[in-house]
Amino acid sequence: MRLSLFDGGDPFVVELVERLQVLAVHHQTMALAIHTGQPVVNAVING
Repeated sequence: MRLSLFDGGDPFVVELVERLQVLAVHHQTMALAIHTGQPVVNAVING
């Protein structure tokens, strides 16, 4: 998904936007992993 605002624009800006999008996806994945993994961690800690 490209932002039309940056199409054909400054390569630095385009790269920056792409990096931010990758970070956002990575953050969502980590948050989901933490959310789904937390009960397992709690179960292990509590025995």
